[in-house]
Amino acid sequence: YIRDVENGEVVYIENNQLKSIKPFPSQKVRPCVFEYIYFARPDSLLDGKSAYEHRKKFGVELAKENKIDADIIVPVPDSGNAAALGFAQYLGKNFELGLIRNHYVGRTFIEPSQKIRSLGVKLKLNANRSSIKDKKILLIGAGGAARAIIAGTSKEKAGEVDIANRTTKNAEELSEFATSIGLSTNVKKIEEIKNLQNYNIIINSTSLGLKNESSPISFEQINQESVIYDIVYSPMNTDFIKKAKDKKLEVIYGYEMLLGQATRAFEIWHEMKAPYNAMKKALLGGF
Repeated sequence: YIRDVENGEVVYIENNQLKSIKPFPSQKVRPCVFEYIYFARPDSLLDGKSAYEHRKKFGVELAKENKIDADIIVPVPDSGNAAALGFAQYLGKNFELGLIRNHYVGRTFIEPSQKIRSLGVKLKLNANRSSIKDKKILLIGAGGAARAIIAGTSKEKAGEVDIANRTTKNAEELSEFATSIGLSTNVKKIEEIKNLQNYNIIINSTSLGLKNESSPISFEQINQESVIYDIVYSPMNTDFIKKAKDKKLEVIYGYEMLLGQATRAFEIWHEMKAPYNAMKKALLGGF
């Protein structure tokens, strides 16, 4: 970096020399505000200051105008991080990364239709659900996927997991595995699951839904703060997911995990950036 290109200026290289001309009449400087807010990298220099400094100052100014009563300040990543930090520091509030960005998703605002833009945002930003710790989880199924989920929830120090399966044999074996890695579990038959009020997270790890089967789980009695996750990715809206959406619950779609795994595998195998949008459209049937 040497300096900014001034407005109305043309900079060119000729015979290995850097040259500058100003062929236009002098005009008032009118920079693109989107560069300051969004386009420029945080470490880009704009008017002698980094975009990060500008964005942080925007947050401070916003906080001066809007003194809100909040427990935490959460940015929309990545361009909102610096502004939210300035906002939080000025008000003396805690700054938390409550949204996690999927960096395999490209720009969403330039997609050609609202449908694709909306889907892109769902893929791009997820709530930070690191608070699995001490939560009570209902795990439907006791196969290989369920075993992986048990290992993951144990690592995140879940409070307790109820394993619900049509037959108890596999569920009991999975419960023994959970006990061996320090996770408290209970075994239940799916038919016994009537009241979901006590569960913070409900996970379907079975193939139910692949053929549009009805979910055996009723959502009539459920905690409205529950997070619902279905590993089935096609169809996208299984009966399990539809029931959750009808209750306006927070939903994690199966394809979100699958796409993340697929792009990572592609990049490891081919040593190049994955065509994420093409893979997304192929998986979701041309969205």
